[in-house]
Amino acid sequence: MCGGRGWGGFFGWGGCGGGYFEPYSHHHHGDSHGHHKHERQELLEEIRTLYASGYLTRVEYYDTLERLERGRFTWVDLKELRAQKSRSYASDDETKLPERDPSIQRELSGLEHKKAAITREKTQTAKLLQEIEHSFQTLEAQMADAEQRAKDVVNQDENQARAFLRQRQELVGQLGGLGARRQELSEALTLLEAAESKLQTKILELQALGQKEKLTRLANSL
Repeated sequence: MCGGRGWGGFFGWGGCGGGYFEPYSHHHHGDSHGHHKHERQELLEEIRTLYASGYLTRVEYYDTLERLERGRFTWVDLKELRAQKSRSYASDDETKLPERDPSIQRELSGLEHKKAAITREKTQTAKLLQEIEHSFQTLEAQMADAEQRAKDVVNQDENQARAFLRQRQELVGQLGGLGARRQELSEALTLLEAAESKLQTKILELQALGQKEKLTRLANSL
């Protein structure tokens, strides 16, 4: 029978019949790159809506995003996901509430996106710094080698010794430039880590607020 909150309406089915979700209902023409990009963006928005409203766990959310990125999540998959969640909530009817207030969940979702981006950038930066350090050590070894070669031949061939010293001087320049970039990158990473700390604090505050509101709703329902 109709009535109750009508979970089906949220998932694309109009409450008491009708409003059946039709995959690709607006995507019948063309296979251009722009078409696929637009379609993927629409799917992304649908996934974010489910997550922001508390109907997907964090693990489910990121797993679905990964499938979408790999081209393995379509409108048919979205329909099945909605059907699965609809069946789950229908079994609990009015007693089933989203984990958090949707506005809090949306803000949390945005913050977690930023946190994931920071994590990716930190990983890439650490890898780059490691490569820079390896190059730094290589240049230092080449400088020491050029200097030693100059010493070894200075008594026999001054021109050759000067050539080795010029080579060493070029390496000194390369080392200086690389060292400056390394310092700049390290400073930028420090700033990013400070931002990450503030972001994590904000996430914890919102999680605590969402949990408090959830407990309040539960207490008021008794």
